[in-house]
Amino acid sequence: MDSTMLLFLSVLVLMLLAMAIAVDEEASNDRIAKLPGQPELDVAQFSGYVSVNREASLFYWLVEAAGDREKKPLVLWLNGGPGCSSIGYGAMQELGQFQVSLDGETLITNPYSWNQEANLLFLDSPAGVGFSFSADNFTRYGDHSTAHESYTFLKRWFKRFPWYKGRAFYIAGESYAGHYIPSLAEVILKKNSRKKNPVINLQGILMGNPNLDRASELKGRALYWWSHGLISDDTFQGLTSPLCSSPKTYRAKACEPYFRTYLQEEAGNVNLFNVLLTACETEEVSKFCLDGITSKYLNRKDVQQAFHANPTAWTLCSSPIQHNYSLPAKGKSMLPTLKLLIRSDLQIWIYSGDADSTIPFIATRTAISKLHLEMNAKWYPWGHKNTISGWSEIYEGMTFATIRGCGHDVPMYAPAQALDMFKHFLARRPLPKYTK
Repeated sequence: MDSTMLLFLSVLVLMLLAMAIAVDEEASNDRIAKLPGQPELDVAQFSGYVSVNREASLFYWLVEAAGDREKKPLVLWLNGGPGCSSIGYGAMQELGQFQVSLDGETLITNPYSWNQEANLLFLDSPAGVGFSFSADNFTRYGDHSTAHESYTFLKRWFKRFPWYKGRAFYIAGESYAGHYIPSLAEVILKKNSRKKNPVINLQGILMGNPNLDRASELKGRALYWWSHGLISDDTFQGLTSPLCSSPKTYRAKACEPYFRTYLQEEAGNVNLFNVLLTACETEEVSKFCLDGITSKYLNRKDVQQAFHANPTAWTLCSSPIQHNYSLPAKGKSMLPTLKLLIRSDLQIWIYSGDADSTIPFIATRTAISKLHLEMNAKWYPWGHKNTISGWSEIYEGMTFATIRGCGHDVPMYAPAQALDMFKHFLARRPLPKYTK
């Protein structure tokens, strides 16, 4: 080997070492030493910003797995809205390592955190949600732009955390993430098809009480509200009329009186996200009313500094994004995208808390029926610790499950059952049948 080649190889090695050191430093800078009020735990945490274009950066929080983090998969969690924070809801109120204590000052350990089974990556998306920021006044958002923004985030995030490249990767979330997740999964599959060794090793998606198909949801909500005694026969007839039950003929002004009657007169103070409970009062703090103390904690200066977040007037949901998010996107059916994902052989599970009236399980079952999938296992009760936890049905390419007596945010209302379901999802095992 001549001296020129030796010099070239030496320079190349030095460049690679410099790049590796730069990556290590960047990830190290994102490491969270300790959050204010956090109990002592031997779990690594990272948070920070990843730029997705000249105007926008997305904020993430990585909570690594408790034990064998090198062997366990990576799960991206997305909340819906559109415009609500995955940090504030998913991480802090549902399935993350910590929750804010009822005094609003300290954190407590969540004994049912999903990081027992996976490394958890929470993402505030699109830009403008939570700690994520954008300079474009949130006027361009829809499912397409949000998916590509999230894909760019992932591509750059994996460069910062190269030890996750090629790791089994899943996307999970709830509510309007029923749009976010399939849209992002489709982008990943298309991008991966052009690469020999893709770094994003997408294995499956998991969606809770998801927005999937507006036609099914319009009819499903009305039927759920009526069957649970929340509305009168007259309101039910109005909501199931062609003007209120079909996206093609829907007229907001014609339907508004029925929704107003439902919300202001007939439903009372029922919690629409869990009809077995009353709605949370503005200042109420309890096991299922955590919005106020979560917002208080995440608005603390010392907390934002510990998270490496920009000083922010933090809110659970972004009003500008909720108001400006593309109406055609909200009305789009995700069933064609789901059909494509099913053909790709991904692990696809959908679950529904059966006490949720906002995206009720009736609507989700109706949407799934439109896919005309072959059935592998008929409707059966599944159990957790000798108790019926819900019901499940297994199709060719998809599993559907309900969680009994549970509201919209399933890991909040039924944490043990949700964790059990998550374990079976990752293991590609059917939920266990309930036996007496």
